Amino acid sequence: MDHQIKSAIPDFLNILGLIEEPMGMFFTDIKPDKGYSPDNHIKGLL
Repeated sequence: MDHQIKSAIPDFLNILGLIEEPMGMFFTDIKPDKGYSPDNHIKGLL
């Protein structure tokens, strides 16, 4: 990664109000075999 971009990440996260880098998201048209979703988690609690 470019040093200038890498050195700007902490300031950028601070502007967003984040203390660490967020997890990445991946989008695809193919349904995964398994995974996590808030809906599944909530149903498990009910």
